[in-house]
Order: sequence, then structure tokens, then C-alpha cells
Amino acid sequence: MSAAKSCTRSGPHESFRPRGALRPHLRYTKADPGLESFRTVLVKRLRVQGFIIIDFASRFMEAATQTWSVEDFGKLKDRETIVEGLEKAPDAINMLFTGGNIGKLIVKV
Repeated sequence: MSAAKSCTRSGPHESFRPRGALRPHLRYTKADPGLESFRTVLVKRLRVQGFIIIDFASRFMEAATQTWSVEDFGKLKDRETIVEGLEKAPDAINMLFTGGNIGKLIVKV
């Protein structure tokens, strides 16, 4: 089975050892861009691990409590750019793409 199929068919926290990935006659092509750097991962013995927030759902209240306490003590400050007038809305939208705003961008009408 190819490494791509192994990745697709594997379950959460599963591991596998692909065979033959280092053979010189195997070439990764543009048709399979997901495995383009897979050889480097194998050669350097890298560990690739995903992070999904649902894995930590049981700790949500702990995180929320810490976040709220930081906000309550004024350690976390909101930053925003306010543009006044609906006629300036097109300029405000351009600011999103040029980096002209800091934090939230608000158009006040």
C-alpha cells in the first residue's frame, strides 16, 4: 500500500511505517504534491502530529477562566481602527489588504 493510501485510511493516533519510500526508482510527482516532501520527513525521522481543538474540549472551561481573568485585570487590550462615514467604507476595505489597520477595522456610520 502506498504512503498516501496509508495516510488516508489511518485512524486517529495511528502510526505506520511506509516501506519503499527511499528507493531511488520511486519519484514523487506533481500529481501527488502531498508526498513531495515525505522523503525528507522519513530521512530526518521527523514526527508529524496534528492538533485539533476538540481533543481538548474537556479543558475548555480552564482556558476560558484564564482568558477572562487576563481581560479582567486589563492585561489584554483590544486594538481597533475606526473609520468614520459610510463614504469611506471602500477605503476601509482596502486597508484590510494593505495592512493600514491595527486590530479590528470598524466603519462607523
